[in-house]
Amino acid sequence: MKSDKHLLVFLLAIYGFAIGVVVVGAGHPTVTQILKTGVNQEWLGFAGAIIGGLITAGAGAAAWIAAQRTIATTRVVAHRREEATYCVVQNELSSKVEIFVRYWRIIQRASKSNPEIKRNGAVLIRSIAENGITDTWLDEIRKLGSDLDPLRRRQLIDVLLGLRLVRDQITARTDDDVGDNKAAYFYLLNLRTMLSHFERYLRVFDPMMAQRFEGFTKSAIDHRDLAEHIDPLVEAFEKTGTIG
Repeated sequence: MKSDKHLLVFLLAIYGFAIGVVVVGAGHPTVTQILKTGVNQEWLGFAGAIIGGLITAGAGAAAWIAAQRTIATTRVVAHRREEATYCVVQNELSSKVEIFVRYWRIIQRASKSNPEIKRNGAVLIRSIAENGITDTWLDEIRKLGSDLDPLRRRQLIDVLLGLRLVRDQITARTDDDVGDNKAAYFYLLNLRTMLSHFERYLRVFDPMMAQRFEGFTKSAIDHRDLAEHIDPLVEAFEKTGTIG
């Protein structure tokens, strides 16, 4: 780094100047006269102290420069590793996202149609179900994400949760007792809700990839956390002492 080079040159200049002062000073008439008087030991001690101090300062500066270079190199390597990991995760997610886009296209068409088309849509989605979202694959991606920074790692965990929600809804059994029409309707509605959750998580982790879901009708999602959900129950209990 340029700043390191400038600092090193500056220290060498000081070192050279001090050596010059000692050497030149030793030949000065006044210094020569002092040496003849028998106090040369004090002069040599003074000169040695200066040189020793400069050597110590130079060694400390060199150690500091080396430490700064090591830190900078470590940061660069870590950043490159993180970006490479992010690209690998993106590639893994890309194929899943494209399948999810097809699911959503089917839902868009079926949701505006008659019961028969809704049933056909549900059957089609089940027939093209993505089989690659296994627990093993999810665990591998989660482990891979350990090389990401803490924020991205947290975002990736949410994305994987969204993948699991979509996968589980696709393979969910419908209650045929309520009738085929209602079963297909609620199946598609629930799947759209799970896709909406996934889209929300993906939008935070990879906004560009999430643009693939633009134009699709999203389900209304309550983003409140558990504490906010149970607040009305707690407040009612505080007032009346009853539940329900």
